[in-house]
Amino acid sequence: MGPASTGQQKKPWQSLAKAAISMVADSAKGDLLPCGEEPLRLLNSSLELLAELPFTEHNLTSCVLNCEDLIARCDAAFRSGPWKDVPRYWRRLYADAAILKAVSKIGTVQLAQEANQQNSASQASSSKRKVEDPQQEVSHEEFHEALLDCIGTLDLAIVVAGAPGCGRKEMILDLIEVSQSRLSGRYSLQDYHTKKARRSSGGASTISLTTQTVHHPQVRATVRIPEPSSAPTFDSFIAKDHKVPFVLRGFAKDWPACEQLPGQPHTRWSSGQYLLETAGGRGRVVPCEVGGKYSDDDWGQQILPWQDFLARSGWQVGSSDMSEHEPSRQTLYLAQHTLFDQFPKLEADILPPDYVFASAEISGYAPPVKTMEGDEDDGEQRRVIEDVVKSVWIGPEGTVSPAHTDPHFNCYTQVVGRKLIWVAPPWCDRGMYCYGATTPSPPPTSPRTSPHGKKAEAKGPEKSPGVPDWSCLESNGDDTASNASEKGVDLTALMTNTSRVDVFSSAPTVEDEYPRFTDEVEPEAMWTVLEPGDMLFLPPLWYHGMKSLERSFSVSMWF
Repeated sequence: MGPASTGQQKKPWQSLAKAAISMVADSAKGDLLPCGEEPLRLLNSSLELLAELPFTEHNLTSCVLNCEDLIARCDAAFRSGPWKDVPRYWRRLYADAAILKAVSKIGTVQLAQEANQQNSASQASSSKRKVEDPQQEVSHEEFHEALLDCIGTLDLAIVVAGAPGCGRKEMILDLIEVSQSRLSGRYSLQDYHTKKARRSSGGASTISLTTQTVHHPQVRATVRIPEPSSAPTFDSFIAKDHKVPFVLRGFAKDWPACEQLPGQPHTRWSSGQYLLETAGGRGRVVPCEVGGKYSDDDWGQQILPWQDFLARSGWQVGSSDMSEHEPSRQTLYLAQHTLFDQFPKLEADILPPDYVFASAEISGYAPPVKTMEGDEDDGEQRRVIEDVVKSVWIGPEGTVSPAHTDPHFNCYTQVVGRKLIWVAPPWCDRGMYCYGATTPSPPPTSPRTSPHGKKAEAKGPEKSPGVPDWSCLESNGDDTASNASEKGVDLTALMTNTSRVDVFSSAPTVEDEYPRFTDEVEPEAMWTVLEPGDMLFLPPLWYHGMKSLERSFSVSMWF
C-alpha cells in the first residue's frame, strides 16, 4: 500500500473548504441521527454558518465554538464505556466536527492575514512606516497558535476517532497540509533543544548517538533464534517455514528508511529532522505511553507534539543530552501505533516483504481485517477485507514490551537502533504466569480474550487492529500521565496475554517466584539482538518480549 494521495490533486484553499463543507453536509442527516437532537442542531448550525459566503469572522468564531462543543460531547461518549462498544456514529461526528473546526480556524487566519496585508499596504502608500508594531507581532503569534490547535484537532480525529467515513481521512490530511503550509518559518529539532537548554542550569555536554556502548544483554533464554543463510522462498514459507520464528539479517537494508542521507551520518529514519519534515513540520501530535512497561503500576498514556516526542526520545540534532537537563522526565514509548495513517509519506519508506501476502493455513486462524468505506456513506456496515496492519514502535534506550502473545503472524523489522528479543513457544503457556490467571493456563488454541469476549484493547500489545483506545488521554503536554487504573479500568483483566515474569532480569528471585518458568520455559526460550535492517518473523501466539538497547524505531506488520 502506498502513501495517501493527499498531494496528488492540490486544491486552492477555497475549493478545499467547499469540498470539506459539502462532505459533512451530505451525510449530516441520517447517519448521525442516533447522536441525538442537540449534537445534530450544533452540527447543522455550523454548516449554516459556513454556508454564508464570503466567510465572516463572527460566523467562523461561532462555528469553532459549536465544533468544540461537539468534540467535547464525543469525548464524553468515548469515556462512557469500553472502546469496542462506542458506536461508529460518535466517531464519525468527531471527525466531522474536527473538519469543520479546521475549516473555520484556517478561514479565521486567512481573514486576519488579509486584513494585515491591507493594513501594511495602506501604511506603505501613506509613507507611515513603523519601526516596530507590537500588535502585528501579537497577531502573528495568534495565527501560529490557531494553526497549531487546528493541526492537533485534526490529528486527534485520526488517532482517537479513526476518521471513519468515506474520504474523511484524506480530507483531514489535506487540511493538515494546508495548515502547516501557513505556519511561518522552518522549524527544526535544534529549535526545541535550544529552547530547552536556555531553561536549564549548567553547561551542555555533546553526545554521539551512533557510538553508544551496548552492554552484554541479560535475558532468560538458552539458544539463539534461527537465522537462515537466505530468505525462505514464498512457497517454502507457506508450506513449513511459517511455523517457527526466524531472523533475516539485513533483510530491510534496501528500504528507503535505511538509506543514508546525502552528506549526513544519519539514515532517513535516524534523522530527527527528516522525520519532522516528512510529517510536514510543526503541530502534529502522537499518542505515547509514559513510564516503564505497560504492566507497571505507574504506566500511563499521553498525547504529545511529534517534535517533542522525537526530541525526548533521542532524535537529537547537534544538541545536548536531554536527560542531563531534564532528569525527571519519564520514559516515553510510541508503541503499536498506526503512524502511517497520520504520516502517509513515511509509508513510502518501507517495503513490505512478500510473506505478508501469504495465506499460511493454521486451523482456526483469523487474519486481521479492516472495514472498507463504500461510495455512499449511509452508515451501514461496509465490506470487510483481510488487511496488513502496520504499526510502529519508537522510543529511547530501555523501553520494554513484556513477554506476551499476539493473535497474528508478524514481520517485525528493526529500522533504527538495536533491540533485544526474547521468544518462547505457545506450549510453554503453563509456565508464563500470565496476569489474571489463578491456575495454569490451558494450551492456547485461539487468541486470548477479555471477560467481555474481545481482545484487550486499552492495554498492551494485544490491542485490536485499527483505532486504539486513546480516548482517556490527556493532551495538555505536561508530564502527568493519564493512569488507567485511576479511571477504574481493571488492567489485570486486560493483560491475560501478558506474563508476570521479567524475562530480561537476571535476578535470582525469579526462580523462586516462578519455578515453572525456570523449569519449563527457560530451556525452550530463544533470544537475539536485532540490528538496523534485520527482520524477525513471529508466528501467532508465540510469547515474545522486546527491550531496546538504544534509541529504537521498529515496524511490525500483522497479517
